[in-house]
Amino acid sequence: MEKLESILRAEDDARETVLAAREEAQRIVAEARVEAAERRSAIETEARARAAAAAGATLLGAQEEAARIAADAGDRHNADRERVESRLEGAVASVMAELVD
Repeated sequence: MEKLESILRAEDDARETVLAAREEAQRIVAEARVEAAERRSAIETEARARAAAAAGATLLGAQEEAARIAADAGDRHNADRERVESRLEGAVASVMAELVD
């Protein structure tokens, strides 16, 4: 009888231990899920910040390139205008010389 009672107590203790272990495992899994969600959120926030910074850098680079292109075009325009004015002055001088003769 005592042996049977001892076996029953051991079974009860084993059930309690299994139940406690199961509850602890569920708690650990729940904490891990929360931590994973927090990490995922932090990673997504960092990724969005990096993407925004990269987009800003790309936009700034494009603006700088557009400014360089515009400046180059302005310089070419000025050089062309000076060349045309020089030719015009030469043509006017040539016509004036012929008229004077």
